[in-house]
Amino acid sequence: MLLDLSVCARAVPRGAELGSFVSSPSFVHSLFSFCSLFFFPPKKLHPQHQRTRARFLLTSTSEVYGDPLEHPQTESYWGNVNPIGERSCYDEGKRAAECLTFDYRREHGLDVRVCRIFNTYGPRMALDDGRVVSNFVAQALTGQPMTVYGDGQQTRSFQYVSDLIAGMVAVMEGTRDILVFLFVF
Repeated sequence: MLLDLSVCARAVPRGAELGSFVSSPSFVHSLFSFCSLFFFPPKKLHPQHQRTRARFLLTSTSEVYGDPLEHPQTESYWGNVNPIGERSCYDEGKRAAECLTFDYRREHGLDVRVCRIFNTYGPRMALDDGRVVSNFVAQALTGQPMTVYGDGQQTRSFQYVSDLIAGMVAVMEGTRDILVFLFVF
C-alpha cells in the first residue's frame, strides 16, 4: 500500500511503501505472489521519488534476520536466512526491498528511511493470525492455557500500533536518511 504523505503542508514531499501482510501463516498459500509484492513496489516507486526528490519510507521487518543466531539482534548483525525455506518468501522479499531502496539511495541520492518493525499489536489483530500476542489473547478469551513457545527463555519486544505510528512519523520528520529499528523493550 502506497501512502502519499505529500498532501500535508511540508517543504519536502514524502511517500511510503507500507505494503504486505504481517508475518503470519496466511502468506504460505501463494508464496511466489507474496514474495513478488516486495520487489515491484520499490522498483516502481523509486523512479517517481527520484523525479520529485520526495523523502521515502520503506517498512521492513525483523524477519530480515531469519532465524537469528544472536539475541537480541544488534544493528551490525546481518542475519541467518534460509533462502529456499517455506518462510523465505517473506524474509528474502523484505531483504530485497531494503536492498533496492538502499541501492537507489546510493545511485540517485534518494532520501530514504527504512523502519524494521518488530512485534506490533493492536485492536484490529485477527485472533487466528498465528502470532504470539493474538495467540495469547485468543487462548485467554476461550479459557485455554496460554502457550509458551520454546523453553521459555526467548525474549521478545512488543509495541502497540499507535507507538509504531508515532515512531514512523518521527523517522519521516527526521533530518537524515537512516535504517531504524522500531520496537519497545
